[in-house]
Amino acid sequence: FYHNFGLAYNPGGTLHVSGRQSHRVQSFDHNGSYLNTIGSYGTRNVDPYDFAITEEGTYLVADIDGDRVLEFDENGTAGRTISAKGNLDGEVNDPRAVAIHQGKIYIADGANHRVQVFDRNGTFLFKFGSSGTGNGQFNQPYGLLISPSTNEVYVADRYNHRIQVFDMNGNYVRKFGS
Repeated sequence: FYHNFGLAYNPGGTLHVSGRQSHRVQSFDHNGSYLNTIGSYGTRNVDPYDFAITEEGTYLVADIDGDRVLEFDENGTAGRTISAKGNLDGEVNDPRAVAIHQGKIYIADGANHRVQVFDRNGTFLFKFGSSGTGNGQFNQPYGLLISPSTNEVYVADRYNHRIQVFDMNGNYVRKFGS
């Protein structure tokens, strides 16, 4: 392991760990025994910060060095780019987190100070947030979690030192922390 950031379980109970500086996502059984790897140590083709596992068993990987979100199959073969580098709608700059819920992909777009939402085919749907300190604004969103029980989006707003909560359409609900 080297600079681990993301953790996820798939429906079969396999633990997946993203290693940013090791350029890979490793998979382990529930006892910690190694199973396989997506990417390879020392290659700079992907720098996974965070990832999500889809219902189909593919991986959506936030690649911060490449400023993109990639989809890989269970064998580690890159399938497509969900979003590429940039500042326009549908483009990302320093993606820090990715989540999928009810067929929608949510991406914490760190340096663009927003969360972007795509459909399962990778088509841009909408965005929420902007740079600032007010409610619904971000100073580098770094973490993202969707609560299946409340259908709310929790965003770790790194330099505003708080967690902000939104509905599934990106409307501000509440915050806690500073």
